[in-house]
Amino acid sequence: MAELLTRLLPVLGLASCLAFGACDSTKDVGTLDVAAALDDQAATDVPYVVPNPDGKAHGEPCTDAAECRFQQCIAAPSLTNGAFRICTKYCGEGPGSDCGLEGRDFTCVRFSATSGDDLDAFCTRTCATVAECPAGYTGCGIVGALKVCTAL
Repeated sequence: MAELLTRLLPVLGLASCLAFGACDSTKDVGTLDVAAALDDQAATDVPYVVPNPDGKAHGEPCTDAAECRFQQCIAAPSLTNGAFRICTKYCGEGPGSDCGLEGRDFTCVRFSATSGDDLDAFCTRTCATVAECPAGYTGCGIVGALKVCTAL
């Protein structure tokens, strides 16, 4: 990221120069190879990895972590009332975070650390009706800003 910023500084200087009419033609403002800067950044990004691509998706009932795409099978009484455990992954950035990388049918929900959930923020299935939820769910209710599958 620092290298990307270093490459952008000359461009920002040129933009400022042109915007405010304070250009000094004796100074080299440099050039920016945007494609190279983006390639450099992409090379340092952590790759997105799904440990078990054939596993169960977020919110699907499970009994063992090995069944799940992200190898996490958690107790989530805030959504299931303790009726079953669900496959998921931690989503540390809150609502709308990286849960969407698995598709638009998933969102991040956040609960109090004292809620009894194994994670305070995790991915789950969104829904418009309970018919869109995996077996075991009995409702589709609003949690935060979206409707998600529930068994409350």
